[in-house]
Amino acid sequence: MLLMLQQSRKLMEAYKRNNETRRRRMFIQRNREVRNERLLNDYFSTNPVYSDQIFRRRFRMQRELFLRIVNALENHSSNFQQRDDDARRKRLVMTKKCTAMIRQLSHEVLVDHLDEYLRMGESTAIKCLFKFCEYVVELFGDQYLRRPNADDVQRLP
Repeated sequence: MLLMLQQSRKLMEAYKRNNETRRRRMFIQRNREVRNERLLNDYFSTNPVYSDQIFRRRFRMQRELFLRIVNALENHSSNFQQRDDDARRKRLVMTKKCTAMIRQLSHEVLVDHLDEYLRMGESTAIKCLFKFCEYVVELFGDQYLRRPNADDVQRLP
């Protein structure tokens, strides 16, 4: 995770340098609200479209752990709290941001791929990945990002 944090910092610096040369951004109507609802129905509703086994395969973790991470991030930072944007539309839901970040990290998904299903722009995905890694290290680093001890090694298959 620390290596990913270092890599994401380098990526963010490169993105900032590249973004300084751009003059104009192209606006793409992504229908975020519809995609938010679709994601919630697919994975997080009371009767989700995809089962727990599919969730575990796609997210590389159980749904409960995923939701624990989402809640911890929401409580830790305003970057992971849903607010209105300048046009008074709801910003991305936190489950969508965390879905994008977990898929980038676990499956090495490219940023362009996130736009197809999640409707998340490149700059948003890069900024979220940087913040996600930083906050996960802050929140869970002492407990989970440590060298394995003898008990941990014994539990390995």
